[in-house]
Amino acid sequence: MFARAYYPGRSGQIALVPKEGEFITRRGTEFMHGSPWDYDVRIPFLLWGPGRVRKGVRRASGAAGPRPDAGPHARRRAAGRHRPALDEALVPGTRPPRAMLLLVLDGMRADYLDRFTAELPTLTRLRREGAAFDHARVTHAPSITSAGHATIATGTDPRLHGIVTNTIFDRTSGKDADIFPALSPRNLMSLALADVWNLRRTARR
Repeated sequence: MFARAYYPGRSGQIALVPKEGEFITRRGTEFMHGSPWDYDVRIPFLLWGPGRVRKGVRRASGAAGPRPDAGPHARRRAAGRHRPALDEALVPGTRPPRAMLLLVLDGMRADYLDRFTAELPTLTRLRREGAAFDHARVTHAPSITSAGHATIATGTDPRLHGIVTNTIFDRTSGKDADIFPALSPRNLMSLALADVWNLRRTARR
């Protein structure tokens, strides 16, 4: 898992792994996620699209998420081995949708979808009507926000898209820096799903 998230020049040379059930946080931080343990890396994944997505719970494990089919890493997608499970959830021969919405619930416990069905009626309905990958996992470590979101958005591992943490050490200033400074994607080394979408729409014009 750490090898999948190693990016030269950005990753540290020493990886700290907390014992299961324990956390490593900064002073003053009350909570954290980012371990390789099940409670941090089990990330249920849901596809919904009337007429385009087959209903049912998929038992496939491993990473699941949007997979761009273009760009420099298309032939060596880190999560490509899970593509058949995603393809099986799609109705063959349907036209691509005109728009797509990707929603990520950061830090939400996986069991909330089962424990709070009444409090989450819309998610419960989408899960019932769509394809639910209840056993999907994050396959890299640490399983933190920026690395996970970039992995979902690009369909590649951090070792390819380059987002390995929330903050990196800026060798120029000697200080910590946000990996997405002012929300800029300039540190992202792979095309995201939205980039591929825009390129294909532009090519059709």
